[in-house]
Amino acid sequence: MAYYTSEEYPRIPEHISADDIAFVVSIYHEGAFEANSTTTHQKIAVNNEHGIGCRVFVGNQPTLTFGRLTRSSRVDPKARTQPTLDIYLPHSSIAQKQFRFVPVPETGMWRAEATSEVVTVVNGAQLQKYTSRTKKNKINYPQAVYLDRTRINVVEACGMRIEAWFLHDASQVAQLYPTFQPDPLIPQVQEIEDRLEQWAQHRYIMPNQPDQVSSNSFVVIQRFTGAREVAKLFPERNGLKHRALELRIFCKDKVGTHM
Repeated sequence: MAYYTSEEYPRIPEHISADDIAFVVSIYHEGAFEANSTTTHQKIAVNNEHGIGCRVFVGNQPTLTFGRLTRSSRVDPKARTQPTLDIYLPHSSIAQKQFRFVPVPETGMWRAEATSEVVTVVNGAQLQKYTSRTKKNKINYPQAVYLDRTRINVVEACGMRIEAWFLHDASQVAQLYPTFQPDPLIPQVQEIEDRLEQWAQHRYIMPNQPDQVSSNSFVVIQRFTGAREVAKLFPERNGLKHRALELRIFCKDKVGTHM
């Protein structure tokens, strides 16, 4: 079951069974439909407020990979090996393997991972693969970020807008592939506590079915490390006022505040 509103959720054509779809991805670029002409997944052309593009419908599988269309990317029935990408991005600056989505069984959540030194922006966070070259940079970016399945996840790569919807929980898909394990992340680039960028201030997301600790406290996921932490919500109209009062009571002068 998906959690999107009817206005947000992409319409699935009648000839495609919604039960067989795990991902819906829209790529906004005038060359996106042609670039994905040989993809093995079902697709339709789109034209809306974000522009002209292509919408791809992908079934259950452990990873969803994105990258540049090359001559070797095209499906050749006589070839010994077939392309390893699921969705092609029509831009010359895109890496052959730009980024991917993977399920993480430990958290039950989806994660976006950079697979290139070319920066990818996911839900505002700048991601980049950590390599022997990038580690020499003065500033390193995280390699991955966890995703909120209840919202549209927006990716920007070389000026292209890519929207992704996840119709199934990561734990559901992971159960279908029990031997799949995501690659370990580099801890030092995932730690963003001291970063001042705006994207680094938004650190927490709530799982689809969060564990409730108390009447207003729930388990949340740190979206860069996947760590489980507890957050108290103040959903009422005067929530900020009540939160400030409680902090004074407990003599707290610095806490994480961003979700």
